[in-house]
Amino acid sequence: MFSIIRNADAIILIFRGWEEKKTLMEEFRKANIKLNEKKPDVQIKPSKFGGITIAGKQFLSVKEDKFIEFLKGIGVSNSEVVLNEPVTYEQVAEAVEDKMVYKPAIIIDAFEIEDVENFKKQVFELLNKILVFTKKPGEETMMDKPLVLDRGTTIEEAAKSLHKDFAQNFRYAKVWGSTKFPGQRVAKDYVLKDNDVVEIYA
Repeated sequence: MFSIIRNADAIILIFRGWEEKKTLMEEFRKANIKLNEKKPDVQIKPSKFGGITIAGKQFLSVKEDKFIEFLKGIGVSNSEVVLNEPVTYEQVAEAVEDKMVYKPAIIIDAFEIEDVENFKKQVFELLNKILVFTKKPGEETMMDKPLVLDRGTTIEEAAKSLHKDFAQNFRYAKVWGSTKFPGQRVAKDYVLKDNDVVEIYA
């Protein structure tokens, strides 16, 4: 199960009560999976030269020689260690082993899911997805068939997801929602936002 979770884009963890949550979080810890934590910005690169060099010394909270001694103790040698932010010994050790994975997650008690629509919205935000609706010129918006797109998707990319001819013969599009005024004409590089309505002219 955890091998599948390690490759997932995001995790929705639903528990029932504090004890169950505690047990689940402990299992994730044992599986080297951290939820809603950012991967430390530290890099360890092989070096052509002997010994250990440190870049980003301003982020060290201990003396350099003590830090190098720690690195040797966890098996680092002939390497360039690049620190781009303050990190703890534990975080550096994780970077060396490269076993830890970091996953965005929704962690929620099953008894607290009351607003289903808001929960759905949270899931879309977690997955970094948006809903975009389409309409044909002179017709009503197709509210029952939204496009599920990655956040940051352009008009051109949305057109490709509809049909390759839309992208190949694209002239312009009109957008309702995120534009300055309803039905504004936009170019193919326009970045769509959640709940936009798009009318493509090809």
